[in-house]
Amino acid sequence: MTEALILAFDLGTTRLKVALFDLRGRLVAQVSRRNVDVHDGERSAQSADAWWTDAVTATRELMEHEGIRADHVAGISLSGRAGAAVFVDADGHVFVDPWSDTRHAAQLRRILDQAPGTPNYGA
Repeated sequence: MTEALILAFDLGTTRLKVALFDLRGRLVAQVSRRNVDVHDGERSAQSADAWWTDAVTATRELMEHEGIRADHVAGISLSGRAGAAVFVDADGHVFVDPWSDTRHAAQLRRILDQAPGTPNYGA
């Protein structure tokens, strides 16, 4: 019998990582998928539907490759992008994809410059 594992999802700004850890926190296996950005001039967006599809296919790939069954998973961990809310309708369909842009960069820079001890987050 395979020992209990934690299935972890980390949705970053550039890629989705799906990993299995043992209960001591050691990485067992990991797969990742690169996020695709769509640009329209002023803003950049990523498809929440693509995130979901990538999460499902990466999980299947990881579990099948490692011979892991669902009953081996003792817990699930989620880590995601800050400020990347996904809005869905009553049927669960995404109607607004998360987006980010740099239109606020000058204002953010002024705020950060006025706050002593505030870390510089690359704005």
